[in-house]
Amino acid sequence: MKFNPCLSQQVDMSKIKLEVIKPWIQDRLTDMLKMEDDVVVNFVYNQLEVKFPDPKKMQINLTGFLQSKNAMEFMAELWDLLISAQENPSGIPDSLMDAKREELALKKEKEDKEREAREKEKEKEKEREKSDKEKKYRDRDRSRSRRSKSRSRQRKRSRDKKTKKSRSRERSNTREKESKSRDRKSKSRDRKSRSRDRKSRSRDRKSRSRDRKSKSRDAERKSGSRDRKSRSRDNVSRSRSR
Repeated sequence: MKFNPCLSQQVDMSKIKLEVIKPWIQDRLTDMLKMEDDVVVNFVYNQLEVKFPDPKKMQINLTGFLQSKNAMEFMAELWDLLISAQENPSGIPDSLMDAKREELALKKEKEDKEREAREKEKEKEKEREKSDKEKKYRDRDRSRSRRSKSRSRQRKRSRDKKTKKSRSRERSNTREKESKSRDRKSKSRDRKSRSRDRKSRSRDRKSRSRDRKSKSRDAERKSGSRDRKSRSRDNVSRSRSR
């Protein structure tokens, strides 16, 4: 079995923060196995609990799980991390620290973007609220204007109605006056006509009276003439008889 040359260097686990490296171990084994396997992960954790673990023995034990090539690759990567952590005063591998910094930077960048997005959204919300308020004011002004115009139209209609009613009353009064005037004129004409009729009847009566008087005088004359003729005949007759 082949071993990577880095496995010949001894590692003191007391100088290393294993808790920082455990997430990398779990992710790398899951990637190689194409599945999550807590048995293999815990097996590797247990192998690293001792102060000076044996990397070659660990590779041999992992060969049954990962196959020879993957076991050799995994142990080479893991041991490089442990050596880097051992040499770092913080007990954390430089690559993980770089990855952590990059992760933090990405996280910070993501948070900044999210904060900017939230701020933009707040600004948009403020703009929408401002726009809604302005629209509300405009709508209220339009509504007031429409109500004012409506009231004005109603007042105008009311005035027009009053004017029409007034004109109608005036026309009605005028018609009534004209009708009364016509009635008075008609009555006056009727009175005049009746007066003329009375005068005509009076003239007729006077004419008939004159006629009767004339006839009476004529009759009296005729009667006197007959009487005189009769007396004359009587006188002549008496004269002859003597």
